[in-house]
Amino acid sequence: MLLLFGAVLAAHLPAVQTLLAKKVMKSISGKIDGELIVGSIHASPFDGVVIKDIAIIDDNPAVSPLLESEDTLFRAKYVTATFSPKGLLSKNGVRLKSARITDALLVITSEPVDDPALRGTSNIKRVFRLKPSDRVKEKKEKEVLHVDHVEVNGMEYRMKNYKTPRKPRPEIPDVINWRNLDAKDIQAKGRNLSVRGGVVSGTVDRLTLNEKSGFSPSLISGDAAVGNGHTEIKDLRIIDMDSDIHMSEFHMSYANTKSFSHFLQDVMIDAEVLPSKVSPKTVSYFSRGMKKMDFDVDVEGGYHGFVSDFRLDDMSFRNRNDDLHGVVNGRLSGLPNMQDIRVDADITDLNFNLEELTGLIKGIVPGLGADLGRFAKGQRFDFDGKVK
Repeated sequence: MLLLFGAVLAAHLPAVQTLLAKKVMKSISGKIDGELIVGSIHASPFDGVVIKDIAIIDDNPAVSPLLESEDTLFRAKYVTATFSPKGLLSKNGVRLKSARITDALLVITSEPVDDPALRGTSNIKRVFRLKPSDRVKEKKEKEVLHVDHVEVNGMEYRMKNYKTPRKPRPEIPDVINWRNLDAKDIQAKGRNLSVRGGVVSGTVDRLTLNEKSGFSPSLISGDAAVGNGHTEIKDLRIIDMDSDIHMSEFHMSYANTKSFSHFLQDVMIDAEVLPSKVSPKTVSYFSRGMKKMDFDVDVEGGYHGFVSDFRLDDMSFRNRNDDLHGVVNGRLSGLPNMQDIRVDADITDLNFNLEELTGLIKGIVPGLGADLGRFAKGQRFDFDGKVK
């Protein structure tokens, strides 16, 4: 008992904690292709730990003539975790009461490899020497980590793709570049973070960020699960200056992170949209073809497919600038190039006057000179039919 009591007291001494930190750094650095740096550790054996000035440095960062190299995989001013002895000793993985990350940077890269049988690698796989599995892992793997409450205060997230693009394109201002994403000022609060079988899940109560394209949502929230080529979010809410989007279900399917470099064609989206306000100003951050469009609508219904080729199911819409409204069932393809757009849809319950119709058409195709509003002034029309 005296020995245990002495060990507990010794663990609180700064000199002992510094020695432990150095041993941990040396042990881990020898097992990764990088360097773990820790400024200091303050630990309470039965309560929690505070790590100051932690960093993971990549020994062999990817190089490309198109992108700057990133030798920092992760750094943070503070990483704080609270726990109980029972949680640490659980057979169901590590369980933490809370975790907080302050003033941090996380860089995720997608990189080419010499082996043509492999799709590629990432800095995480390379630094931590993770090998591709030859078998499909069981989805019901046990939980390895559970955090009751999570908080992020001031984080930057960069995602870079060093693989040679199919068609090199210059970066477009005001549009998210999925090959070189950079989100700053990330603030987040969440609950029940879980890591199980390659899937990270949890509830995001509030997430805000500023992406270099200008996309700056004031709220992102939902119950999310990410991993194994899927992102599933229930009760998703996205609010920015121009839109208020609410979805009961949102699902993205993709082969790997490389798919996000060709987001319009390679990421499949299935969504059930609850009553929402949608502006092209918001959507244009994800699709360069909508940047000049000008029409705000209230929508509700189903969306299935890629951004470049999708189907709408019972999608009701109402122009927010007037009383034009209707319901769409059908397919639209060819985005983002306006000249390539193809429509094959059934329009029902469409109600409009010609001035409203002119406004909608000009909002979708800016610069169109036609003005139908001078005909049949004050007359409203109903339409049910097919549009091709």
